[in-house]
Amino acid sequence: MKSMKRGAAVLLSGSLVLAALCLWLYVPGLQSRVAQWCAAIAGYFTEMIDTEAVDGITGGTGSDAEMPDGGGTGTLIDSDELDTLEDSGITGEDYTVDMSGCPYYSFLTEAGQSVYRQVCANIEALETTFVPAAEISVSEAMDVMEAVFGDHPEYFWIETSYGYWYTSEEICVQLVLYFNSTSEDLESARQQFDAVVDEIVSGAESLDSDYEKEKYVHDAILEIAEYDESVSSSLSQSAYSALVMGRTVCAGYARAFQYIMKELGIETYYVTGYASANHAWNIVALSDGYYNVDLTWDDSVTVAYTYFNIPDSVFSQTHTRTGLSTQLPTCTATEYYNPEISQDAGQVPERFRPEENSEGDSSGGTQEPQTGETSQPGTDEEETAQPSQPGTDEEETAQPSQLDTDEGDVSQPSQPGTDEGDVSQPSQPDTNEGEPSQSGTDEGEASQPSWSDGDLSPKDDVRGSGFEAFPAGR
Repeated sequence: MKSMKRGAAVLLSGSLVLAALCLWLYVPGLQSRVAQWCAAIAGYFTEMIDTEAVDGITGGTGSDAEMPDGGGTGTLIDSDELDTLEDSGITGEDYTVDMSGCPYYSFLTEAGQSVYRQVCANIEALETTFVPAAEISVSEAMDVMEAVFGDHPEYFWIETSYGYWYTSEEICVQLVLYFNSTSEDLESARQQFDAVVDEIVSGAESLDSDYEKEKYVHDAILEIAEYDESVSSSLSQSAYSALVMGRTVCAGYARAFQYIMKELGIETYYVTGYASANHAWNIVALSDGYYNVDLTWDDSVTVAYTYFNIPDSVFSQTHTRTGLSTQLPTCTATEYYNPEISQDAGQVPERFRPEENSEGDSSGGTQEPQTGETSQPGTDEEETAQPSQPGTDEEETAQPSQLDTDEGDVSQPSQPGTDEGDVSQPSQPDTNEGEPSQSGTDEGEASQPSWSDGDLSPKDDVRGSGFEAFPAGR
């Protein structure tokens, strides 16, 4: 049955493409608009095929469902059609960027920053189609979209796949945004989202140090969310999928952590790259510098800290940054790195190892991404085909530097329900030596949050008894 549906969808898509070509040649006045309509309909049926294929996934590694951020699909347009392009009229002139929480914005050119503000303004207005406010190349447009997705986890209603129209000179002349199902009742979705965020923030903000708050948020998200590749890619890349739906992938974990930490005033970044597959994680700033944190890889039967506050010297054994993420700060701090608890941080978790390395290879070393491959900030069940752009050169992504670090022993709180066979956790605040001094605590003792304290309810209680996840398909 599925094969028949796929065949019919492919046939219909092909017919629509053929119709678009005919209209392109013989009806000049309708060329651009009709082509857009046909492309949109063809895209719908293509996505239906992709969704059906992914619905059958129950596990595995390297599937489209784990691929962070969908990226863009481009369409070449003739110069005589430029005056037919749709434009929302929103330029973003009045949009203000919070420079303290938007590092990717600073990586863009002046023209790119102008279009970045325009993209954000159109997202907030729920407008899908507009002409860039400044002239930018296709490459700059892709950087703009990566920057917006990397800086703004609060925009959970935007998909990380997008469309663009470009000229033969590789100038981007139109951007097309896609919104997921939460946009249909955004007010209700925001209320659900904010309720979970507020509960976690209220539990964390009473703690003394940024480290304690970081750990509390880490634990809270892992109690709420579980890894699930079957979630529709239009939602799984969002913080909403982790916090409200309770089912997400790497991008959802990372954006949820980024957003809540920013709400607590703690500098936290969203990072994309390669870690046995396309992947997303975080960088967090504590009192002595920057650390890597990977909630996805820490999500196991019990809350783990294997990939919590890891310096680049260890983390880069399994994780390689790509795209604009290579310009984020290096992670060389070690005061809150516990090599005993994180002794396996240089290995890939078994559940995420590529099939070809699952037997006889436990080193967990990172496979290098192909030259020119750039991880975009978030998609899951579907992989958006990237059209080749004329004249683009392949670029090698800079790899994070390897830095020697001193091992700093950081006490981690024990988790309720852990078995004696689990990773041994250091003692609680009664310990007197070897723990870093936390602000507001006496003699270097830090009061660590514990689930047994009742600060935050388990998954179902956090989301509410009326919680219903969105269906996997559109």
